[in-house]
Amino acid sequence: MNEEDVLPGNQRRRTFEVISEFEAFRDQEEDYAPDPHVIPLNNLVFADLDAWRGKHRDGVEIVKFTFGTTWFYISRSIFIRSTRKTTVPEFNKKHGLKSI
Repeated sequence: MNEEDVLPGNQRRRTFEVISEFEAFRDQEEDYAPDPHVIPLNNLVFADLDAWRGKHRDGVEIVKFTFGTTWFYISRSIFIRSTRKTTVPEFNKKHGLKSI
């Protein structure tokens, strides 16, 4: 996956490294109960912070992101505190992984 993938609607996903474990919620219909999941330290997630600027859920500004093949959402401030922008090659080098 590239550092920046263009998605439908001109959404651009960027790569972020999880630098502090956090709890996020699986994205699903709004009338379903929140489904919390822990996003572990030292993993990659993909998000477009610009596309989600000003979007709210339950009165809180959120960011939607992917971890694996699942969409999640979390408070924008928690996402910014718990991740840092990176690239896949940079992440792989830092963690001693081979890039494909």
